[in-house]
Amino acid sequence: VAKTTCPSSYRLPTRIELVTLLNLDPKKTPVRASDSLGLQATKYWTTSLERTNNKEGNLLITSKHWVVSFAAGSDAPVARIEESLKASVICVKAK
Repeated sequence: VAKTTCPSSYRLPTRIELVTLLNLDPKKTPVRASDSLGLQATKYWTTSLERTNNKEGNLLITSKHWVVSFAAGSDAPVARIEESLKASVICVKAK
């Protein structure tokens, strides 16, 4: 997703980077990031590294795609990227 949408020196934010922007105050609806960030109450693509161990105890690091919803105040892993899953993209400067 980021390779086709973001400039070469940018990347998708991690899941944690986006989730920390959610406003989880139950008194505020819809749940979304600060208006000053200019984010819409919609879903955004993200990617994060997942660290697991295989049967032999070796560390496996894989990239997982997630969608963070600023409308619902939630996140969910994406098993397979499909055309039917519509989400926006935010590009952040790569370090």
